[in-house]
Amino acid sequence: VILENTAVKLLGPGMVAAVRLIRDEHGRPRGFGYVDLQLPEGTDTAGRDAAVAAAVLKIKGKECMGRLMRADSGSRQRQQKKSI
Repeated sequence: VILENTAVKLLGPGMVAAVRLIRDEHGRPRGFGYVDLQLPEGTDTAGRDAAVAAAVLKIKGKECMGRLMRADSGSRQRQQKKSI
């Protein structure tokens, strides 16, 4: 919930579709997670790329739970597999 609230605060309401914090086999956070963006229906590749780049800039270097966040965009290959 903290990570989701931080993502919404940094990116703005309506921009966050989902936040997933990766955990180990004991349920402890591993220190990284994923944020899926909510983009308007029909957003083209250029619009998606611009939104992702803007989100990365808004998150990178910000503090969450006492740690500085790093941010990178997901690979297109992973994004394409997800949509299939």
